[in-house]
Amino acid sequence: MNNLRQKYPTKDVVMTGASLGAALATIAAIEIHTNGGKISELHTWGSPRVGNSYFAQFVKTRLPNTLRVVHNRDIVPHVPLISQDYHHLPY
Repeated sequence: MNNLRQKYPTKDVVMTGASLGAALATIAAIEIHTNGGKISELHTWGSPRVGNSYFAQFVKTRLPNTLRVVHNRDIVPHVPLISQDYHHLPY
């Protein structure tokens, strides 16, 4: 990531993913941000719940430009269960 940032210092980095890839994009985006990288936007489609409410709030404060798209009949966004203390990002 640092090599790309040095080569293209003015370019924005947008993380995207669908389904399991959306969950991985969320984790990767916050990992990159936590290690000093700059993520301009995070776009997810049909993401499962990734973490607990503290994690969701942490991501929201660190990556405010986030778009989350779901279809109400897609099973993936409904797992893991809220009763298992998993929550979506609040967007």
